[in-house]
Amino acid sequence: MDVWELPKSLIVCGKEHKIRTDFREIVDILRAFNDPELNDTDKILTMIDILYTDIEIVENMGTIYVLSNGKPLSQEEVTESIQKGVEFIDAGTEGDNKPKPRIMDWEQDAPLIFPSVNKMIGHDVRAMKYMHWWTFLGYFMEIPDGTFLQVINIRQKKNSKSKMEKWEKKFYNENRKLCDLDKRLSKEEQEERDKLNKMLG
Repeated sequence: MDVWELPKSLIVCGKEHKIRTDFREIVDILRAFNDPELNDTDKILTMIDILYTDIEIVENMGTIYVLSNGKPLSQEEVTESIQKGVEFIDAGTEGDNKPKPRIMDWEQDAPLIFPSVNKMIGHDVRAMKYMHWWTFLGYFMEIPDGTFLQVINIRQKKNSKSKMEKWEKKFYNENRKLCDLDKRLSKEEQEERDKLNKMLG
């Protein structure tokens, strides 16, 4: 993938497939990746369905088909479409595939992310009709010091059990709701928790 260009399509097994590239659509994919209601297969299928304009997911009598122009994709094409999709979301870089502790949530942190990006570009990015994901991600990666970065640094220190500075402890104690990532529960888990809380009074 050429990182000097803003891709509008991906090559999967030698065939070009158009993709959706607006940052909102990619954030929708990232939100699906964090959705406890979706299993891993559903998360991947959601990514394919949102990202590719000419690939569709069809379910018929309990069987899921991945189609392009009405024709089923081979397993190799499905696998490569997933790999290329993840690579696009990661701005053309291949990750090391090592699990890392979660330090942000696109949904929970949106009230911190958007003001930071807006400050960098000089207007509200959400008011724009279109911004390529890689452009948005470039702004996001360069967010200067501010509340969002403070929150991320505190989360990283908590995850690694590193010592916090005095001011960080104070900030954390005054802003726990902002700093602590919500544990997302599935519908069943939330019902169980509600039932238990009701029993405990």
